[in-house]
Amino acid sequence: MQLPKLMLIALLAATLQACSDGSGGSAESLADNTAAPSPIDKVIKVGNGDDHKRTLVVVQEPPFLMHVDIGQDGGSHGDVLVYDAKFTSTKDLPGRLSGMITTIDIPEPGEVIHDRIAQIVFDFSGVGTLVVGGKATYPFDGSGTDEMIINSTQIRPVVGGTGDFLGALGQVSTTRNKDLSYKHEFQLVGITQWTEPSSASTEQTTLTLNQELPNILHVDLGQDGRSRGDLLAVDTQFTSTQGLSGKLSAIITTIDIPDQGEGGFQDRFFKGAFDFGEANTLVVFGKSDYPADSSSTDELAFNMPLVKPVVGGTGKFMGARGQVTTTRKKDGTYKQEFQLVGIKNASQPIPGQQKTLTLRQALPNLVHVDVGLEGGSHGDILAFDADVTSTEGLSGKLSGMITTVYIPGPDDLAFKDRIVHMVFDLGSANSLVVAGKSLYPFDGSATSVFEKNVPQVRAIIGGTNEYFAARGQLVTTRNGDGTYTHELQFADLAYGESIDW
Repeated sequence: MQLPKLMLIALLAATLQACSDGSGGSAESLADNTAAPSPIDKVIKVGNGDDHKRTLVVVQEPPFLMHVDIGQDGGSHGDVLVYDAKFTSTKDLPGRLSGMITTIDIPEPGEVIHDRIAQIVFDFSGVGTLVVGGKATYPFDGSGTDEMIINSTQIRPVVGGTGDFLGALGQVSTTRNKDLSYKHEFQLVGITQWTEPSSASTEQTTLTLNQELPNILHVDLGQDGRSRGDLLAVDTQFTSTQGLSGKLSAIITTIDIPDQGEGGFQDRFFKGAFDFGEANTLVVFGKSDYPADSSSTDELAFNMPLVKPVVGGTGKFMGARGQVTTTRKKDGTYKQEFQLVGIKNASQPIPGQQKTLTLRQALPNLVHVDVGLEGGSHGDILAFDADVTSTEGLSGKLSGMITTVYIPGPDDLAFKDRIVHMVFDLGSANSLVVAGKSLYPFDGSATSVFEKNVPQVRAIIGGTNEYFAARGQLVTTRNGDGTYTHELQFADLAYGESIDW
C-alpha cells in the first residue's frame, strides 16, 4: 500500500537526512570548484588555480556502425544508429565506446544537415564509465548511416559517470579525423571518491530500493527476432525499508548482439526514472550487459550486480548524481542500491551558483513514429522540435524525443508514461539537456500532448559552454494557446569561475 503523498515527502526528507548524518570530512571540497582526490587523478590532468577541471583525451578507432531503419524506409525520424569502437587515451586508459544516436529532425529542401539525439557510454576497462548525452548535427544523405563531417567539432555534455568517474559532469569535444578515427577531449568536474557509509559526509547519501517483478514488453525493431535497436518497455513498483515507495519506468535498447564465439552477453542502453511521487524522481542513464539467450525479454543474470550512472533528479533529489548498483535476485525481484552525491540534505537547495531561465516555446513540429502495434503503443517515438525565446533576448531551438513506456489498462487512470530526452540549443555551443519521465493523457491516439496548464517536472542533467556542468530541474507548462513555458532552475560551473558552494 502506498503512503499518503504528504507523508511520503516527509519520509523522503527524513530518509535523505538520516542517510547523510554520518560525520566525516567532505568528499568534495567544492568551495573552490575542486573535488577531493580520486584514484583517477593518477592518470588524468587536474587544472590549477580557479580552473580545476580534469582533462582527458581519448582516441577512438573507426566505429562499427549498424543502421536500424524505423518508420519510413531510408533516413527518417526515429531511425537509430548504433555503434561501438575501441579506444585508448593519452594517459593509457583503454576501453570501448558504445553509442546510440536517434534521428529527430530531417532537413527541409535546401538544407544539408539534420539533428540527432545521442547517448554514448565510454567504458574504461577496470576503471569506470563516462556517459555523454545531448545533440549533434550530421550531414544528410538519405541513408541514415552518415557520420560527422571530417575535421568538424561537436560539443556535448558529460552527464554522469561510475566507478572512479563517480559524479562526473562536464563536456566533451568530439572531432572526426581524416583517417576516420575520432578524438574526444573531455573536461570534467565533480568527480568524487566515495567513502564508506560509516564515514560518509553530508554530501553523500545511500538509498536502497526493493523492486518488484517487472512488467516487460518487447518491441521488435529492425530485423525480426533479437536484433540491434530492439526495445524493452519496463514498468514496476518499488519500496524501501525507510517507507519510500514508487514506480520505475524505463526503456532498454539493444545496441550489440554477440557474434558467434563471443561471450553470451549483449549490451543494452538503459534510460529510466524512479518516481517517488510529488515530482520527486531520480534519473538513470547507462549501459548494462544482458545474457543473450533465445528469449526476446531476457533480463539481467541472477546475482550479477551491474552499475549505471545516476544523472539527475527532481524535487527532493534535485541536483543528484552518482551511481546505482542493480542486482537481480533468484526470485526475479531486484535490489537497487544508490550512491548519491550532490545533495547536502533534503531541505537545502542544489549547491552552486543558482540560476533561473524562462523560455517561451512556439507550437512544436511533431512527428509520430509508430513502432510495434498500430496506434499509440509501447515503444512509440515522438520526435519534435520548436523555436524558443526568452525575455532576456535569448533564442534557440528545442529538440527532443519522447518514448512511450506504459499504456494504461482498462481500469487505470487515463495517462501514459513516456521517457524524455530533450536538448535546448541556445546557439554558440550553449546547450542544456533534460531527461526524465512525463505523463500524457491517453485517448488511444499516438500524438497526445500535455494537458494544458498542468506543470510537469523533469531533470536538467548537463550542459555545455556557458551552461557547463548544469544540473537542476525543468518545470514545463502547456499554455492555453498550445505554446509552452519552460522554467529552468539550475546551478552550473562556468569556466574559470570560483563557485560559492
